[in-house]
Amino acid sequence: MVMGLCIGFAGQITPVLEQYRLIVISAPYLIFFFTALLCTYFNRHRLFYSALILLVVYSLLSGSVIKIDHSIYGKFILAVGIFLPPTFALLAWLKDSSVFSVQSFRFLSLLASFYGLITWLTLWAGPGVIGWLRTSYITALPFGLAGVASKQALPQLTLIAFALSLGLITLRLVMRRTWVNHCLFVIVCTLFVVLSAKHPVVLSAQLFFIPGVMLFAAILNDSHTMAYRDELTGIPGRRALNEYLKRLGNRYSLAMVDIDFFKKFNDTYGHDVGDQALKMVAARMARISGGGRVFRYGGEEFVIVFKRKGSSRSKVYLEDLREQIANYPMVIRSKSRPKKAVTGKKFRQVKIIKKRVKVTVSIGLAERNEQIRLPGQVLKAADKALYKAKKAGRNCLYAA
Repeated sequence: MVMGLCIGFAGQITPVLEQYRLIVISAPYLIFFFTALLCTYFNRHRLFYSALILLVVYSLLSGSVIKIDHSIYGKFILAVGIFLPPTFALLAWLKDSSVFSVQSFRFLSLLASFYGLITWLTLWAGPGVIGWLRTSYITALPFGLAGVASKQALPQLTLIAFALSLGLITLRLVMRRTWVNHCLFVIVCTLFVVLSAKHPVVLSAQLFFIPGVMLFAAILNDSHTMAYRDELTGIPGRRALNEYLKRLGNRYSLAMVDIDFFKKFNDTYGHDVGDQALKMVAARMARISGGGRVFRYGGEEFVIVFKRKGSSRSKVYLEDLREQIANYPMVIRSKSRPKKAVTGKKFRQVKIIKKRVKVTVSIGLAERNEQIRLPGQVLKAADKALYKAKKAGRNCLYAA
């Protein structure tokens, strides 16, 4: 579907783009360069290498030597089709790190070896090696796919590389639907369309712009996430709260939520367990009913905003949240305890694990009215109510 849209898009805009040929040819260079530059600043090595690979491939496809010498061009297409799709599939399964990290340099060494093989196959490989790579190893395919494969311009080994790579990226997309994984899927699809085309040099200038824009949008999305989302809990942070408070109307309520005895909790069990408690509380709050928006205010404090709801209506949802957190059987992670949530859930039901802790929260609630009209004033009133909830014995809610 993506490939079909790419081809249709290219066919529709081709007459228009011919009038601006220089701009069309230069656009992918600019967008890949600036994307790579931003990736170094935001420490996103997967996007950085994706932009770098596309920049190199695009520059080689536009190069004069490849366009003039058809034998070199054919071998280049073969080599790129075999080695680059698995590279993007590998990027889909790697964790993001700094461009200058050890993991990044390991991937760079692998990438350098791939480019070395591509260069060798393009310039120095003999006819025997090229013929072996172009051999059709699978002759019998179900549902008439053998006929389709035989008409395909790309060799069978290249088709296998694309199919396996797209399968791995799709699997990763099912597990984690992120901007980066969507970009990698579109990149491999675009690369397939370009290499399959009769005139890929012309088509690449149009189609490579699509993943270029997606990569640029992905790094902008990442920068927005870094600015507005709390890294530990994954929920919006204080900056996002300040922006949201500016857009509220005349009726809303705010709740300040604080984890009880959190400093003592950290001193007793350590900061790692304290981080687990923060994540657990944030996860429960993120699923609160009543349309509440959750933000991490700082430290062990959170803010929940109920738009177009007064304290009387919000109180019901907050009491339910408080009980859920208090009744949650939190088990302290040990070295032998699995990190996966599904496996951890099974472990919580086993009687062998004895180290359980109880986490509770205190909640202060306030609403906007004629006396407290500004968001900052409502927030301050909720904070005072939180102090009274703690003074009342904690693990309770106090409404101003």
